[in-house]
Amino acid sequence: MIWVKGLPFKIAFFMWKVWKEKLPLDDFLKRIGYCMPSKCWCCVQPDEESLQHLFFRSETAKTTWKYFISRAGIDVEGLTLHQAITKCWTANVCLRLKPALVKVRKPGMDMVPHKWQDLLAMMENFTPKLKVTKVMWEFPSAGWLKVNTDGASRGNPGRSSIGFCIRNEKGDIVKSVGKEIEETTNTVAEAKAMVEALRFCRSHQFSHVEEMMQLMNGSNYKVTHIHREGNKLADHLANYALDYGEIECQQFCHLDAQGRRCNYDAYGNPCCNF
Repeated sequence: MIWVKGLPFKIAFFMWKVWKEKLPLDDFLKRIGYCMPSKCWCCVQPDEESLQHLFFRSETAKTTWKYFISRAGIDVEGLTLHQAITKCWTANVCLRLKPALVKVRKPGMDMVPHKWQDLLAMMENFTPKLKVTKVMWEFPSAGWLKVNTDGASRGNPGRSSIGFCIRNEKGDIVKSVGKEIEETTNTVAEAKAMVEALRFCRSHQFSHVEEMMQLMNGSNYKVTHIHREGNKLADHLANYALDYGEIECQQFCHLDAQGRRCNYDAYGNPCCNF
C-alpha cells in the first residue's frame, strides 16, 4: 500500500518511515540512546512528541481520523496507529467515495471492486481508451473569408485579451489582430473577440458578415467550433497581446516568428487532439 505506482517517491518514503517508526521524533531518539525532555509544541495540552501522539492521539490527528474514517463506518477507538491503518486498508471501500474516486482518476472503468487492495491493483493495470481526433484548418469556400477568434484571461477573471485572424480562400492572411482588453472572464473575452472581428469585417464591407446580433436574423453566415489545435494563430495573437502588447498585421510576413509557425495550419498540416 506504500510503494504504489504513480505515487511520488518522497511521499512513499515518508509513509514507509511512518510505518516503520523511523521518523526522527523524540521517541525514536530515545530508543537509540538520546534521552531528552520531550514536548509537542503544536498542542495546547502538550504531550511527548511521539509517532503515536503526532499521527494518532493529538487533537489534530483525532479530528482528521474522525473526519475520514467515520464516513467509512470504521471505529478506531482503542486501536494503535498501525492497527488503525491496517483496518482502513482491509476495509471495504466507502460506497459514497468509490464512484467519485474512480470516475475522477479512471473514467470509463467498469466493475469496480470493493477492497482497497483490489481497487488499487485494478486502477494500476487499467488502460484507458484513447480517443484521437485529427484537427485541420479548412479553407473557406471560394469568395468567402474565414475568421478565427480567441479570447484569453489570466486568472479568470483577470488580465484579458482578444485575437482574431482573417484568411481568404487561399489561406493568405487578410488581417490579424491581438490586443489587450479590460479585465474580464474567459467567456466574455471569447465573445468580445467575435464581436471585434465582426465589426472589422463590417467596417471593411465584407459582404458576407454583419454584426453578431444581426447574424441571428437570417444573414449569410456560418459559425462553427474548432479545437485549439486548429485555432493556433488566433490563440497566439490573444496571448501575444498579454505578453508583449498589441499586434496588428496585414500579411503573413508581418507576423512574428511564432505567429508564422502557427499559420502553417493554412497549408493543410493536420494536428491531433487527444
